[in-house]
Amino acid sequence: MEKLNIRYTVRIVLGFDKVLEMHSSTPKELENLLGYMIRPHLGDEKRTTIYFINTDIVTDRTLKELREHTSRVLQAKFSENKIFLKVIKSIDIRDFRKEIRINIPESV
Repeated sequence: MEKLNIRYTVRIVLGFDKVLEMHSSTPKELENLLGYMIRPHLGDEKRTTIYFINTDIVTDRTLKELREHTSRVLQAKFSENKIFLKVIKSIDIRDFRKEIRINIPESV
């Protein structure tokens, strides 16, 4: 990114839930994956990464471990023409349990 002179990046990662399941058969394997993919970037103020995780296909143990390696966790729920986001982990205690509701227009 330095070659492009970009000072801040946002990465959106889809399908990481499948990678987690493939590499979570042992605690050591999961730790290696998280140590390679997430931990090196914690605290990097020049980057934000958003992981979308399908919690239906990831074990509770894996989700708990993943949450330990993140600074903020949002739970997303979809209902009719609305998206609900709830903060379930945040480095700022004032954000904990806050909810965001987004209305989706019918024409979309």
